[in-house]
Amino acid sequence: MHQPARFILLWIGLILFWGGAAASADEASWQPAQMVPESQMPFLGELLDHATSQAPQIVAKNIELAQVEAARVIAKSAQLPSLGASAREVYQAVSLSSGDGGYNTGNGFFYNAALRQPIFHWGTLSASTKVAELSVKMKQREYAEGYRLLVGSIRSQFMGLVLQKMAVAAREQALAEVKSKYELDSRKVADGVLGRSALRGVQLALMEAELNLRRAKSDYDNGRRMLAILSGIQGIPDERVPDFIPAAPIVESSRAAGVVGSGVRTEDLPMAQFYKTKIEQDGLDYKIAKYRLYPRIDLNINTGLDNQISTSSKTVAQDSTYRHNVALTVSWSIFDGFATKGAKLRALADKRASEQQLNSYIKNAEAARILALEQLDIVLDAAELAEARLNDARGSLKYAEGEVQAGRMAEGQLGNIRIGLQNTEAAAAKARMDVYVKWSEILGTAWADPMLKKIPSSFLSYDR
Repeated sequence: MHQPARFILLWIGLILFWGGAAASADEASWQPAQMVPESQMPFLGELLDHATSQAPQIVAKNIELAQVEAARVIAKSAQLPSLGASAREVYQAVSLSSGDGGYNTGNGFFYNAALRQPIFHWGTLSASTKVAELSVKMKQREYAEGYRLLVGSIRSQFMGLVLQKMAVAAREQALAEVKSKYELDSRKVADGVLGRSALRGVQLALMEAELNLRRAKSDYDNGRRMLAILSGIQGIPDERVPDFIPAAPIVESSRAAGVVGSGVRTEDLPMAQFYKTKIEQDGLDYKIAKYRLYPRIDLNINTGLDNQISTSSKTVAQDSTYRHNVALTVSWSIFDGFATKGAKLRALADKRASEQQLNSYIKNAEAARILALEQLDIVLDAAELAEARLNDARGSLKYAEGEVQAGRMAEGQLGNIRIGLQNTEAAAAKARMDVYVKWSEILGTAWADPMLKKIPSSFLSYDR
């Protein structure tokens, strides 16, 4: 594709990225679900589905959500009335050694109930409740962003695992070629065609090929373990890992570099909303600190009963006392050693820091979007080049096989050609992976990734 045409497509993509859905007659072939790697590798889709509930990161986020929700309930309770009650039954015996003497006994039932209701705290209690509610909202946005990053990480690691499996196959092929050469040279030595010293180099190459295979297998097995942990499953069977990475549909079709989905505004992305919520929270923290030294009014209602019966050798007496009171209580912290002043300064500084974080995030996110689209254009060109080289390598092997059959080429020369083809296949697979990873990044930042639809709508700040 000519460069002017490519840049036109890129700018069209930028407009679609921020402006909304793409308008094109061929739009049906650009569905996001066809651009992600799990559309070509079903087992990856199974891993992603499982990770939505079982991945350690998701489990940890759910626990954090439960913690902030509990904190919200506790903060809300400070605005509600509190009621306490106590009751007791008492028996006592007293022996008198003076006067008429005798033996006195007494018993009684006592109870007390108290109700407290905050009346006026300058809005600090409602502000504290709002702060806790905003913490829940912030944790939900963190969950959404963490989920997006997890999806991208699983995709990238899965395709990296496919590359590792291909590397094992390449090392096995290389080892087989070295073994074949060693056996051939050994026969030549036995026949006296070669001296025994000629085997030394082949023996070292054989040891190196075996070591390379062991290293490749170790990397592959470790990759399977790490991906299983990341996805929250027991293990990844070797047979479920593909032997190659299929070509991305966008490479095989129109290569519409600007198609990025719905194009959610940067201000509506979860982490942008996280920082906006943090700014609001910091403002409430300042309000709470501001009124720390102001008087507060509470309503207190108490009721109780003291019912006591006393007996002695001559008398029996019963006393019942009921107590009821209603009171407005004013409490006032006069001076706290300038702690309130420090709390206000801290809240203002936190708010300025949050505003700076929001501004930096928006700028970085917009720059990352532009860079991702520019890089997509590059990885598409790289994939096209890798596919062309792969086709050439396959053609070279087919030609060489024909030459061997015709007797114009020694069969031993095919080994190096096969190894070269495997290296070219690995390079093509890496180029395909780069296309998938870049598409996943673009769709994720545009919030058009089909996997992100599994996140509860209440965790987001816009309608999907």
